[in-house]
Amino acid sequence: MQCISTRKALQVFIVCAWSSVAAGGAFTNHVGHVVRGSLTSVTNGFAVIEGRRYPMSIFPAAEQARMRRLVRAPSPLPLPLAARRRSIRERWLRNEALLAAGAKSEEAAESMRQRLRAAWRRMLREADIDPATRDYWLPRIP
Repeated sequence: MQCISTRKALQVFIVCAWSSVAAGGAFTNHVGHVVRGSLTSVTNGFAVIEGRRYPMSIFPAAEQARMRRLVRAPSPLPLPLAARRRSIRERWLRNEALLAAGAKSEEAAESMRQRLRAAWRRMLREADIDPATRDYWLPRIP
């Protein structure tokens, strides 16, 4: 019967543990507990790991960013940019309501749409966000 030395067993254990972490199968929460499993999605402030939903708030910011990268999910908008997006969205909806009510011509409404799109693109360009998030939010004004 063959046996493995303690030194070799420790090396094998470390390699296995690091490979599972590198593959994205383990996520550590704020308390230090590890949640293992396949990450399926990150949406609405929850991560789905092996069919169970975990609030993203239980994970540190670095783990949240890693989870989003693994599933290619966008990061949430910073609060000032989210407020600007709401403002642009309200102006967009007001523009559409005025057009529907006949208080604005189609040309004037289209001109306003173009100005709002340009303002949103400029805000995203100037914001300190990652390219995946920028690409996700770019077409999402209304």
